Amino acid sequence: MKRVRLVLCSGLLAISLLISETANAQHSKLEVRFAGGPNRSILFGNEVVNSSNPLYGTTGEFSLEYHFNRFISVIPGISINEKGSIDPTMFSDTIGNPLMSADIITKLKYVNVPLLIRVSFGRSFKFYFNTGPYIGLLKNAKIVTPSYGSIAATETNIDSTLKSQEWGISFGLGISFPISKRIHIGVELRNDAGLQNISKLPFADGGDLKTNETSALFTVSYILFKSHKKEKDKDDEKKKD
Repeated sequence: MKRVRLVLCSGLLAISLLISETANAQHSKLEVRFAGGPNRSILFGNEVVNSSNPLYGTTGEFSLEYHFNRFISVIPGISINEKGSIDPTMFSDTIGNPLMSADIITKLKYVNVPLLIRVSFGRSFKFYFNTGPYIGLLKNAKIVTPSYGSIAATETNIDSTLKSQEWGISFGLGISFPISKRIHIGVELRNDAGLQNISKLPFADGGDLKTNETSALFTVSYILFKSHKKEKDKDDEKKKD
């Protein structure tokens, strides 16, 4: 909880600084953005999980975008990310006879805090590329085993076997366009590549455990502030002349 409060306080501080900077800038813009959509994630890094199947989940994000100019902007944000993998497993009886094949699901939920740099091209209809680091705070982790006959499905908490945070790098490509003077919508394809071993436990093959998530995000943004001081200064100079 202390980590989450620290992240929220940092986010509020960033919002205050960006609003102040936008109000005093010569030519800048500040947007608030909501994004969400489906994702596909995998766990990798050791012999056990490398053969697992991907898990499909969702990603939801709130962020700010501060435009330094028409091409370059910075985007701090906070998101909820579902990650994990599916491990097809054969169950057998006490003497080794196969009973059934079932999917054991590893589900991880993270609060991600990305800080992205975006490069945009175009005016009304924009294409963009963004990249930057993120920190992921583990919210919960569990292994889900399906039911079989009279045996009920189980959920096993595995928080204690994983590190409380991870870090990685994000890459994204997208497009956006206006539907009004202040509202823009768009789509983005983003990949979050985990660079840290998130397991506290060692593996027999000497491997590690990392995450990789690809999200298809649908975005809606609203322009909070837009400074045109340069244009105002030019008009004032013309009037003086």
